Amino acid sequence: MLMLLRQPTALLLPLLPALLLAHWWTAERCCSAAGAPFRGTVRRSAPLRSAMAAAAEVIQSTIDVLLGKGITHFTPVQAVTYEHILAGRDMIAKSRTGTGKTIAFGLPVIQHLARFADDADSRSSKRYAAPLMRTYHLATNTYSKVADELAQLAQPHGMSVECFYGGASYGPQESALRRGVDVVVGTPGRLIDHVQKGNLDLSELKHAVLDEADEMLNMGFADAIEELFARVNIPECQVLLFSATVPDWVRRISAAYLKNPLQVDAVGTTDNRLATTVKHLAIETPSRNRAHMLEDVIAVYGKGSRAIVFTQTKRECDELAAGNAFKTLSSQVLHGDIGQNQREVTIGQFRKGQFQVLVATDVAARGIDISEIDLVVQYRPPTDPDTYVHRSGRTGRAGRLGTCVTLFADNERRDVQKIEKAIGKGFKFERAAVPSATQVMEVAGKVALKALDTVSADVVPFFTPAARELLAESQADGAELDTEQLLARCLAAIARKTEIQQRSILTGEPDMATVQMVAHQPMTTGDVTFAVNKLARAGGGPSPNIGKIAIGKDAHTAVFDMTQAAAAALIDVANDQELKAIKFTLCTELPELSTQEYGGRPSRGRFDRGGDRGYGGRGG
Repeated sequence: MLMLLRQPTALLLPLLPALLLAHWWTAERCCSAAGAPFRGTVRRSAPLRSAMAAAAEVIQSTIDVLLGKGITHFTPVQAVTYEHILAGRDMIAKSRTGTGKTIAFGLPVIQHLARFADDADSRSSKRYAAPLMRTYHLATNTYSKVADELAQLAQPHGMSVECFYGGASYGPQESALRRGVDVVVGTPGRLIDHVQKGNLDLSELKHAVLDEADEMLNMGFADAIEELFARVNIPECQVLLFSATVPDWVRRISAAYLKNPLQVDAVGTTDNRLATTVKHLAIETPSRNRAHMLEDVIAVYGKGSRAIVFTQTKRECDELAAGNAFKTLSSQVLHGDIGQNQREVTIGQFRKGQFQVLVATDVAARGIDISEIDLVVQYRPPTDPDTYVHRSGRTGRAGRLGTCVTLFADNERRDVQKIEKAIGKGFKFERAAVPSATQVMEVAGKVALKALDTVSADVVPFFTPAARELLAESQADGAELDTEQLLARCLAAIARKTEIQQRSILTGEPDMATVQMVAHQPMTTGDVTFAVNKLARAGGGPSPNIGKIAIGKDAHTAVFDMTQAAAAALIDVANDQELKAIKFTLCTELPELSTQEYGGRPSRGRFDRGGDRGYGGRGG
């Protein structure tokens, strides 16, 4: 029997004793049992047929299933683990999310179970009569996807796959167990229920795979996992652990239940923990304005594709969904209080693209594997760097490019720096600007244009009378028809962008403008304040209120916030003064900013502030 443990799903193979517990087990140092790293092997993708050459029992129909899924080569983790799992070795495998772990453990284990099933001795009346669990897979929210993949692998061998999870009726599950199930995907709690009721006997399991073991601990399943393991005959059971991190509990589990495990690292050093297909951006946004600009961030950086927004709490999740954060984009929430049936419906709708934004907590979204997610937004920077890695891994999958945007306030800057430091040498977030009004409108126009392609021809006749009326009104009183302007107004209405919301691109503050200052000499925030105040006095006005100031990486550029009116007045005065040493313009795209002075306090300037040179005198 195979027992696969993930978060809320399970896998059961009744004809072949094997327990496979699946939930990602990550070792700190993944190498062979002898200590030799697999680095060279891990980074190569093996052709499917040649990689299976050593296992003659892999039938052509199984290979055809994989080829039908577009799998022509093994991923690194599949290539390096296949033969060892097939040979029965216990294993600790470290692999990034989205790298094909289900096939990595599912294919060789099912092959082994199929081999066992062909043994006449294995088909005793006792094994047929007893509702033994042959394969058990405990998954997170992806039980259906995992079950589907395993079902495809099991089908050529005539094996059945069932999903067992809480919230579903016991009757059908018990009936399936009485008939004999080959693969079950289910939750720890529900499986323990079946064990305690005598529906499941784990004593003869032969394979156990624990996938995402670290998240099992985070979700409070540690005791349940240990209770299940306690009912397994460990000396006779192959145990495979897949994980992304290695908390103490995972180490303890491996020491207690794995026998001389092979350690495989399909990630490498911490420098490579992030997927290379993901672009990592950080945008400073004050907490009070974050919800109001979230939709624009998704629109500009997601370019109309599906997105996941991660929140820290269920309450924050609900507040975003119930508030006015999403006015034009469709959204749904997913967190621990959402019932299992609704969870399935929500994930299914999101997979089909029936809504654009999934607002979720880490636990709820764990394991979601949808390759068409092109944007992940972290509503606040996580305090745990590993959480960042997992969240960002929801995009950039299956060879697609993805973007992960982290929103942070000034008091969350250290959390951003902590992530940079923990992920590895050389990793830095690309500092990005809050979307400008121009960017938002341009993207909205493109999205509205694409929306026209979704209109069915059957719908058009119902809107034709209104279209005629619109054309007639545009020509009333002898007015000249401007088709371009008319269509533009229609697209604006489709995009629900009927007015422009001006905001700072530096902080996102509404009704603020960001001004860019370029100087011949290096400057500090104090120099910016000095120059702005002096120009204001030269124009005969009071010193304006200056918001956030940020210095460019080359120190010759600075950006700062002012009210719309004050910014326009400052630029007018600067133009009148015909300054040469410095230049003020309205900032439409943020320059690369200094990490040291970004948001720093005014300090002593390096300009010569004597006289009017550079700040007030003509020709300065």
